[in-house]
Amino acid sequence: MERLGELNWEERQMALAQGVLTGNIFDWGASEAVRFFMQSQDSVEGMASFEKALAKLQPRPWLVDDFARWIERIRRPDDRPHCVLVFCDNSGADLILGVLPFVVECLDWGSKVILTANSVPAINDVTYRELLFLLNEAAGLEPRLQTALANGKLMCVDNGQSSPCLDLRQTSHNLVHLVKQEKVDLIVIEGMGRAVHTNLYARFCVDCLKVAVIKNSWLACRLGGDLFSVIFRYEEYSNERLPMGLSPAPTVPNHLLDSSSSENPMKSCDPAPPPSSC
Repeated sequence: MERLGELNWEERQMALAQGVLTGNIFDWGASEAVRFFMQSQDSVEGMASFEKALAKLQPRPWLVDDFARWIERIRRPDDRPHCVLVFCDNSGADLILGVLPFVVECLDWGSKVILTANSVPAINDVTYRELLFLLNEAAGLEPRLQTALANGKLMCVDNGQSSPCLDLRQTSHNLVHLVKQEKVDLIVIEGMGRAVHTNLYARFCVDCLKVAVIKNSWLACRLGGDLFSVIFRYEEYSNERLPMGLSPAPTVPNHLLDSSSSENPMKSCDPAPPPSSC
């Protein structure tokens, strides 16, 4: 956090984006990532260092690179989100060194933040109970997290999920209620399973940031990239439908639970392909 604080605003936004992406490499559910960790020459207790993982990231321009548009979205304080919902992915470095610095930045903007995690374990994905514990531990080291937890600007909720993917039809009532109550206007979906396998083509009734590192050879090839290619996709909300042919023909709508309510910002505005197996 001290190093981030020494950067100018634009440099810090890039460092935060790279931090979230680098953290996403620490995924025990991806065989290519595990192989990289185990073969790393500067491993710490069998794991590559965060710096080593950072060097593994695809250089810009990324496979999907909306970073410039994202920067313009948040450049003016008046344009920054009121409340950010973050779907967390892996426990460990992904959460602590990737997501939490981004959360602190959002809090510094004056935004509220909701962190949501799986209700039950799946591989090394962080669970809701783990998230509560780790967040309180981190708050002991970072006063801004501690203050935000105390004044309700930072919230945690379970998402009803039990896999490395994100099936938005199975979202918990607790999450749906909190999203409506806090008027979420930015959704951040992190990780290959959640952001790419199951929701790459999902469109929402608020802005959405989809962030992931591709750690599967088949998927990288299908998307036209290489292993460890980067997806940094920023989608602004629009009530206009995509023209036919711009997204795969869906067979199952990607609704959320209370999709009948016009106040539900997570309701899918366009249907998406059905969730694939992760």
